[in-house]
Amino acid sequence: MTGHSATVTATSDDAGDWLAGRRLDWLATACVCWGTAGLVLDVRSHVEGFSFAEEGFLTPEHAVIYSGFLAVGFLVAVAVQRARWRGAGWREAVPRGYGLGIVGLVLFAVAGPGDALWHATFGAEANVEALVSPTHLALATGGTMFCTSPLRATLARAREDALTGGGAAGWLEQGPLVVTGTLAAVVATVFTMYAHPAFLLAGNGEVAAGHALSGLLVHAGLIAGFVLVLSSRVTLVPGAVTMLVAVPAAALAWIGANPWLVPWYVAAALVADVGRRYSRRRLVTRRHLPLVGAFVPATLVGSHFAALAVRGTLSWSVHLWAGAVFMAAVVGTFLGILGTPPER
Repeated sequence: MTGHSATVTATSDDAGDWLAGRRLDWLATACVCWGTAGLVLDVRSHVEGFSFAEEGFLTPEHAVIYSGFLAVGFLVAVAVQRARWRGAGWREAVPRGYGLGIVGLVLFAVAGPGDALWHATFGAEANVEALVSPTHLALATGGTMFCTSPLRATLARAREDALTGGGAAGWLEQGPLVVTGTLAAVVATVFTMYAHPAFLLAGNGEVAAGHALSGLLVHAGLIAGFVLVLSSRVTLVPGAVTMLVAVPAAALAWIGANPWLVPWYVAAALVADVGRRYSRRRLVTRRHLPLVGAFVPATLVGSHFAALAVRGTLSWSVHLWAGAVFMAAVVGTFLGILGTPPER
């Protein structure tokens, strides 16, 4: 994390080509949304009892996943080739922010056949095995690398604007960063769903308190980390933190067949968003980031227990649930301190 926030604005790379700059970023972002939706649908189908051993690899969910990711690769390939036709070298032809994405695309392309070979050698994974299988993790890593290319491109423009003095940014300029950052959080959350409170229903007594508390702290750090990384680099638009916090939690609530949690998570995300904006206006960076780090996960965890209490299924004592909220705040605070630049 860096110590200053930049403002994202339009740059001249949008003007010379219809498939460049923000236009490319928005098209890639739309494809990423499609592919990530397929991932969530696929995981939900497995939770409901779908088995590779019985149904095979070719499923509608996989078609959605791979078509979305292939569409991103196609867009980048077209953008590179158009730049080559204009005389750019291979390195210069790669759109800004998409270089690491091409590495991820190669990893994804290798991991796909590798996954089929893994299944043929060791058999199909089941339950948690599917989330920690090396080839599945390689697919997730490669996919996230190239699907967050619009995020890196937007951050690159933000760094330029910090030097040249850009104007105020809105969703048009910053949307690809917020949306792909949110989808990266969804992927990370899905692949650690075995620890997520919305999936475990932490606090209802069906899962051991130690397991549930560990999961709460893992995901408190995860969501605080995403918010802190982005908010320390750009001045996030209103609603950005709402999306970053609510969408991953809502996806896991839906996967875990607990959709009644979604309104509570959305409400917590809105409160976190307002709190972040208020603290940014009132506090210097050294105090703002630790406060945001504490406030975001504590609000989310608190809303989870509030939902269970209203539903009448909260079985934890006040010692457990209040302590969980406090520890979530501590985890986020430490992350905020780590991301705060040292005094000079």
